Amino acid sequence: MSLLLCKGYIRRLSDNADVVWNSFLTIKQAKSIEQVQRRACRIVLGRNFISYHKALSDCEIEFLAIRRDGHCLKFAEGIANIERTKDLLPSTRLECQATMHFNKKIYLKNST
Repeated sequence: MSLLLCKGYIRRLSDNADVVWNSFLTIKQAKSIEQVQRRACRIVLGRNFISYHKALSDCEIEFLAIRRDGHCLKFAEGIANIERTKDLLPSTRLECQATMHFNKKIYLKNST
């Protein structure tokens, strides 16, 4: 029952709009979010908790970072497969890096 609550409540909250905010997470924030799931696993497994990796395996769940990356990939693939929205994504990695560099220059110019 408690594993069901963990999956249904905690993971649902951590997944909320994760495709929007995932790329803006700092390492510290990502670790804090992962810590919530770690604590939930510790509570669910009680004395059977040995390590976080084993707990993930025992509970048949994955790291939240991997889950968020999967959601982002699924979202991007969905956009790429729709005729109206496929032009929203850069066609190449090089184009993506150029766009990020250009946007950074614009941001720095406007923030001074």
